[in-house]
Amino acid sequence: MFLVISQQTNKQGHAIYRVKDMNSGKTGYTLSGSKYFAHAYYSAKVTRIKVINPKGINEYGKVNLTSKKRHVKKNASLSVRKVVNYGLSNRMQLTNGRYITANKKFILATKIKKSSQNTRPSTPTATTTGTSTSTPPTNSGSTATTATTGTTTTTNNSPSATPTLPVALTNPVALTNPVTPSNDAKTITTTISIHADGATIASGSIKVSSGASAFDALQAFAQQQGLALTYKGSGATTYVTGINGYNAGPAGTMTGWLYSVNGTLPGSSMGAYTLKDGDSISMTYIK
Repeated sequence: MFLVISQQTNKQGHAIYRVKDMNSGKTGYTLSGSKYFAHAYYSAKVTRIKVINPKGINEYGKVNLTSKKRHVKKNASLSVRKVVNYGLSNRMQLTNGRYITANKKFILATKIKKSSQNTRPSTPTATTTGTSTSTPPTNSGSTATTATTGTTTTTNNSPSATPTLPVALTNPVALTNPVTPSNDAKTITTTISIHADGATIASGSIKVSSGASAFDALQAFAQQQGLALTYKGSGATTYVTGINGYNAGPAGTMTGWLYSVNGTLPGSSMGAYTLKDGDSISMTYIK
């Protein structure tokens, strides 16, 4: 399994990915395209699945796959209510309200609504087998992954579409240059609440320039409230790594900051989401 750091074009004009191996941590390059990669997490409107993992899977009471309810053996058939975007991956909510993984290594969709194929336009990670990576370049501090976005994952030799522009984890940097409105600029107001360990760290409203991103607002709010904020990347690759000591876990874990706008998980990073006046941002730390 890889995190895709960036998409580039080689001398032959072919799109290639710079990737990071989730197991070894090594980085390198691989060709892109459906010949090599396909989505590893279901994102379409699946209505029924079959368990294909030899060890079975678990049903959970919560979307972060905690509060185990029961174990389901291989070849069992389950009815699905909807596919749920969660951080770097997807989950499936069953008709009984419980949650399971949407990873194609563990389940097989046996019925999908053909009327709507909802592939998230997010910053994906990728999985593959048999694709080697080269010696990594040294400049790794300019990209980011986001635990707060829907991330499309891919696996080798499957006929799915090529993923969109991806990102990967790098070293965090300190808070710099939050976008606050000038006196003559049109401004919008957004409310922000930050939660961790069942408590609210901070909440309130902030004015930012029209066209500001969700991350621009978070930066300005953190400065206003005196919060310690660290992050990686910029724009679509922005990834919040820590707020007031609550830090994201290592690559491959689900520990980190999840953001929502007006109660919905956007399909993009905070740095790519353009706010509207009155939007409400919620930041929640997931262990």
